[in-house]
Amino acid sequence: MAMKAMTEADSLRTWRAVYASYERYRSCDDGAIAEGYSASIATLLADHWATLGELARLIQDDAHFEAFVLSHVDETIILEQGIAIKDHATRQCPKGSKTFCAKLKRRLTP
Repeated sequence: MAMKAMTEADSLRTWRAVYASYERYRSCDDGAIAEGYSASIATLLADHWATLGELARLIQDDAHFEAFVLSHVDETIILEQGIAIKDHATRQCPKGSKTFCAKLKRRLTP
């Protein structure tokens, strides 16, 4: 199971794919697997901000998934991605996601 989680963790390209992997492999969320999830989540937040609505729908139904996503906005993400995510959360936060954006900014503030 851990090998499958490691294979997919850093190659997830949609929030639905992240959620499906989270549901299957959340017990494997450690070490290299956790770093893979962080990479996928950072890429989605930094480069695909327009998909935040999909994430918002998923976390509305599963607060534990929100915690999972936020926990992967961590020190392993690339500096430029962190800057982009914080900028998106500050300047382009959708109305219904203000609380999530505030949590994101707190994760990115040293």
